[in-house]
Parts: sequence; C-alpha cells; structure tokens
Amino acid sequence: MSAPAPPRELADGKLLIDEPADGVVRLTISNAVKRNALDHPILDAISDTLAELSAPGSQARCVLITGAHGMFSAGYDIGEIPAEEFEERAERLVAHPFTQAIDALEAFPHPTLAMLPGHTIGGGLELALACDLRVAKDAIKLGMPPAKLGLVYSHTGLRRFIDAIGAARTRELFLLGSYIDAATALGWGLVTRIAPAERLVAHPFTEAIDALEAFPRPTLAMLPGHTIGGGLELALSCDLRVARAEIKLGMPPAKLGLVYSHTGLRRFIDAIGAPRTRELFLLGRHIDAATALQWGLVTRVAAEDELEALALELAGELADNAPLSQTGNKRVIQALLAAEGVLDEDVEQELIELRRASFASQDMQEGMRAFAERRAPRWTGS
Repeated sequence: MSAPAPPRELADGKLLIDEPADGVVRLTISNAVKRNALDHPILDAISDTLAELSAPGSQARCVLITGAHGMFSAGYDIGEIPAEEFEERAERLVAHPFTQAIDALEAFPHPTLAMLPGHTIGGGLELALACDLRVAKDAIKLGMPPAKLGLVYSHTGLRRFIDAIGAARTRELFLLGSYIDAATALGWGLVTRIAPAERLVAHPFTEAIDALEAFPRPTLAMLPGHTIGGGLELALSCDLRVARAEIKLGMPPAKLGLVYSHTGLRRFIDAIGAPRTRELFLLGRHIDAATALQWGLVTRVAAEDELEALALELAGELADNAPLSQTGNKRVIQALLAAEGVLDEDVEQELIELRRASFASQDMQEGMRAFAERRAPRWTGS
C-alpha cells in the first residue's frame, strides 16, 4: 500500500487538505498565531476547494473540517483591523468570503462533518453549524460573543442557529454571550456527538504512528520548523530525522495537565533514554536543535538553505542500500524494542486509566483554557 500523500497547503499554509480515507477529504484550519481565526485567504480556499470537490468526476464522498493547534476556530479575523478601517474591512470579510464559504458548505452535495478538537467560537461555530454533523471533544467550550463585541449578527446566521437549536436556545447563546460546554451543546443539538479527548487523540494519531513504524522500508522526517507535542512523536516514529538548526522541539503535556500515553513515553525512552525523557516531559520546556542532536532526538542538523539537500542525500542513501537488509534490520529492531516494552496487563490498564483520568481532570481543562487565553494556568491538582 502506498504511503498517503502529504497535506496540500492553501492560503499560505493556513488551510491544509489531505485524504485520510478513501473518498474522505479533510480540510484543517491551521492559523496558529490567530487561534485559527478565519481570514480572507482561508475562507476563499474553503469555497474554492468545495467547488472543486463538487465537480463531476471528483472522488470526494465526504468532507471533514477540523482545526489544528488544539482549536477549531476563534471566528472572524477582525482583531487587528485598524480602527479607521474597521467598518469597511470587517463588513467586507463577513459579507463576502465568510458567507460564500458557508453557502459552499451547505450546497456541497455529499455529507460534511466538523470535528471540533478545541474551543469553537463565533464565526467558527457558525462554520461548524453549516456542516451536516459535528463531533466535539468533551472538554471544549463553544460560544457566540456578539453581545460582548457590540455586534449585531447577520440575520442569515441567526436563522441558521434558530433552525438548529430553536429560538429559546439561540436567545440564550447570543444574548448572554457566555460559553457553553460540550455536554450542554450536545443537549441543545448544537453538536451531534461528544468524544472523550483520548478517543480523538488515540485512534487517528495512534493509527498514523503505527503505520509509520510498521512501514517496511526506511522513513525520514525533515523538520523545517518547530516540532512540538504529537508532531515530535510523529517525527520520532520515523527511522531518521533531519532538523533545521534554528528550530525548537518540545513536549508540553506538563503545561497542559495531560498524562501522556505510556506507548508514546516508551517511544521516547527507547530513543533518548529515561533521564532525557524525564527532562523533556517533566520540565515541559523547548530544546534547540543542537541539544536534540546531542540527545539523539534528531539524526542530523543543517542550516535552512542546506536542509532539503541533506534530507534528500540521506533519503537517496537509504534507498540505494540493499532492500532485504533494510527491511530485515528494521523488523529485528522493531521486535527487540517491542519485547522490552511488554507490560503486565494490570499495569498497562493502570497506565491507561491514569491517562483517561487526566483527560477528565479540571487541571487539563484549565491547561487548555490557559493555553488558548495565553496566560499562566492555575492548577488545583484535581
């Protein structure tokens, strides 16, 4: 089976498109600096992509929309519009590209699904509501803040909410302007299903990691920018890693109130040893590429203008070596590592429960809120 194609980047990299399953096209909003706020390029790219996928001959049978960086979307990108231009530019954003993206979603001939991995606010919530189904992580917040911003929302948008959750709930959502949790949203019909956070992480992420590790031929990760959290574990699942000299790498679970999976921690211990794994996870700090090279977390470091050439040189060297030797040695290494990682069944269940409990904890909810609000978390230990 061929490896899945890497995501295609649109809107200057702020919208990623890939196909995680046959007939399923995933659009991922990735505007980290603005908490996945929706700007002109993102909205235009959504509209254009849906038009392409609606065309005769398209193999798309379902579109999945989600967000990266622990958020779905914080809504319209109007926060940095200068005061003297605000009226014209804000109205233009809402009136044209946002309405066009919503219309394209509602007109799409096949089912659409929004996966909400984090807070879903304002225009982001309306974008999700334009999909046929919505699956939300259980710890997230959803809200419509027009009452806090002095904004009269569009009558077409309000109509969409009334149709979905009724006039009484729409009044509560818009006139109070406060956030609701995922359980309340489920009761109102604002979301279709709630998934425990570990399920949103465990299935597709673990499946991708397992597929990388099971791939019989050598794999190489080229790291041109900061590599954090699950992205670092994904890179670590490759046989070799080449990093740009200026990047940072890190594992932030300690800053988010999360107990990391025992299989993930095993992967780091196998690669860099227990002391370095403790330093990486318990401090939760970022390290530079030179430190990562010293630890064995990356294989080579290169300057930005030399990175791709080095990665391709190593990839060519890997490809030139004897295929039977490569697949055989990979299989032996995998078997030896797997034998070291075998746990007693009761111990493994205890570790899984620790992780599940962290997803349900007040501390993790506080950690995610603090991250989204860019403030220091206030831990309670519960």
